Amino acid sequence: MANSVATVAALEGQAWAKAPDGTLRPLKVGDTVTAEETVITATGARIELDFGDGQPVTIAGNQEVLMNRDLWTDLASDKQDAAVESASVQEALTVLNEGGDLTTELEETAAGLGGGGSNEGHDFVALTRVIEQTDPLAFDYAINNSVTTTTPTLFASGTAGNLAPEISTQNFSGDEDTNISGQIIANDPENGGLTYSLVGQPANGSISLDPATGGFVYTPNSNYSGPDSFVVTVTDGAGNTTNTTVSLNVGAINDAPVTQGQTLSTVEDTPINGQVVASDVDGDALTYSVSTTASNGTVTIDSATGAFVYTPNANYVGTDSFVVTIADGNGGFTTSLISVGVADGNDAPVTNSDLASTNINQTVTVDVLANDLDEAKSSLVVTNVAVDPAQGAVVINAQGQVVFTPANNFSGAAVITYTVADSAGLSSTSTLTVNVGANTAPTSADNSVTISEDGQHTFTANDFAFADADLGQTLNAVRIDSLPAAGALSFNGTPVTVGQVINAADLGGLVFTPVANANGANYATFNFSVQDSAGGFDTTSNTITLNITPVNDAPTSNAVVANGSEDSSVTITLSGSDIDGTVAGYVINSLPANGVLYSDAALTQPIAAGSTVTGSVYFSPTA
Repeated sequence: MANSVATVAALEGQAWAKAPDGTLRPLKVGDTVTAEETVITATGARIELDFGDGQPVTIAGNQEVLMNRDLWTDLASDKQDAAVESASVQEALTVLNEGGDLTTELEETAAGLGGGGSNEGHDFVALTRVIEQTDPLAFDYAINNSVTTTTPTLFASGTAGNLAPEISTQNFSGDEDTNISGQIIANDPENGGLTYSLVGQPANGSISLDPATGGFVYTPNSNYSGPDSFVVTVTDGAGNTTNTTVSLNVGAINDAPVTQGQTLSTVEDTPINGQVVASDVDGDALTYSVSTTASNGTVTIDSATGAFVYTPNANYVGTDSFVVTIADGNGGFTTSLISVGVADGNDAPVTNSDLASTNINQTVTVDVLANDLDEAKSSLVVTNVAVDPAQGAVVINAQGQVVFTPANNFSGAAVITYTVADSAGLSSTSTLTVNVGANTAPTSADNSVTISEDGQHTFTANDFAFADADLGQTLNAVRIDSLPAAGALSFNGTPVTVGQVINAADLGGLVFTPVANANGANYATFNFSVQDSAGGFDTTSNTITLNITPVNDAPTSNAVVANGSEDSSVTITLSGSDIDGTVAGYVINSLPANGVLYSDAALTQPIAAGSTVTGSVYFSPTA
């Protein structure tokens, strides 16, 4: 891991640390710089580095300095360094500007390094090592004596290494909906060839950039005005890069209002109301005026809202039109052509409201023309049917009837509007009200479940026998109305509580577990109610009976300790238990290592491994 050489104590403008592999990272106050990195400062920038010795070093703008601890270790040299005689700042500057070495060309002090202030600082300048292959570098340091403190600037110049390209601040402007063309102006200190690349597109437009020249075209988003920016990376032939942010300002221009023409119809001698619909992307207040009057009628218009009334001339039948001009007050305007068809004096159809009913989730078809009147009734057509989507959906079938399908589980009054038009284009509107019946509660049935002893049962929807008279209803949930007196009913491992509602999709988490080794018919019961997809619960609770089928349980043996005397047999009484009854016998799985096991007290019937005995056995130890 690289060693930190200095910490950024102050920063004006921009500065970067360049790693040996050429990657750049921007510096900020508090960052550390390592011995392997080069500090680069932008034009006009100033960075102060703290090397931990109480003597901060300042690097001026437009510099590229390799960090080397030896360079900074002792700007105020300690007693082990070669000293130079007390000198003025001007003398030190003269030596440096002539390419001299302060440690050899200034006279030595008579008393060595001991002279100076009481704090053992010195009134001379010492550079123990001068940077090689670096750009002009400005150091700020203090020269202390008993009278004054001065902060001069020393410039150490040498053969410059390859510097990153230099870019000045770039700002461009243009108008809304108009391309902005520009040129990225950059300079390379070594006069190397430069290439240009984008670091992402701007937020409110798009950029086309020439990588060879830095020329670009910015296209703002439609109708956008305001500030925008993009970042360009300039790379020289040595691979050094500099980023710059190009600022753009898109000036707003006035956009004309937008509208469209309309076609209206009325009946002879009947005025018609209308509304000119227009919008303005700039948000300007619009005014409306009739710029071309109607030939066969009169028009009055509200200049602020665009609402108008067209009145055909007496007895006129045919087509007419007029033009409305919409202005935004800032020089922008547009026109709307309003066409009016004036029909012969046919009476409009007379419509009457309709009423129908249906069950929940059940479609109904209604002939709404059955109670409507017109001079030529056969020509009537139904159009423009509409209903609140929350109530259902409506269409017109091939026979001109209204077909209404209630929304899933909707109940109540659904109001459908429709228009009846005759062959002359005259129309009348009316309503169809459909009363949709309320939800019918679902039903279920008692059920029984059989489980093997020491087993468990995981419930499914089929266990609860859901049924519903309403079309399309499904099982939504099960409510537990009582708990089993024996065993445990759990949901996802947690005991179920009375009244708990379990969604149908989650019933796989409902499990009944009997007590260990328990069995019997009608071992336990619990009550439940089903809920349909409309939210209704069964009005009658049903019962699930749990039957536990017994299974044989294996017996268990007990540990036995038997004691006896040396050279005599030991009687061992075997012991065990069986939860289902008595123990029938004992299987000898292994034999003792230091004697013989017999099935009789006379020690005449030795026992082999795997033999079954019924009670006591006798052990004869080896002599």
